[in-house]
Amino acid sequence: MAHTNFSSSDIQIKTFQIQNDSDEHAVNDFLAGKTVRHWSASFAPATSLPSADGSPIVLGVWNVFFAY
Repeated sequence: MAHTNFSSSDIQIKTFQIQNDSDEHAVNDFLAGKTVRHWSASFAPATSLPSADGSPIVLGVWNVFFAY
C-alpha cells in the first residue's frame, strides 16, 4: 500500500447545513471528484409538528463537516 504524506496546507475544510433535498444535492455536487479525508455529522432538532396521523415530525438541520 502506498503512503502519501499530506501537509496541513493540502487539507481544506468545508461545512454544510442540510435541511432539504436541494441542500443534499449541493453537498453531492461539491464532493464530486474530491477525496474526503475526514467527515462528521450531527443533527440539531428544531421543532416537532404533528403529522396528519398525529405522530410528531421532527424538523431540524444536519451539520456536516468535511476535510478534503
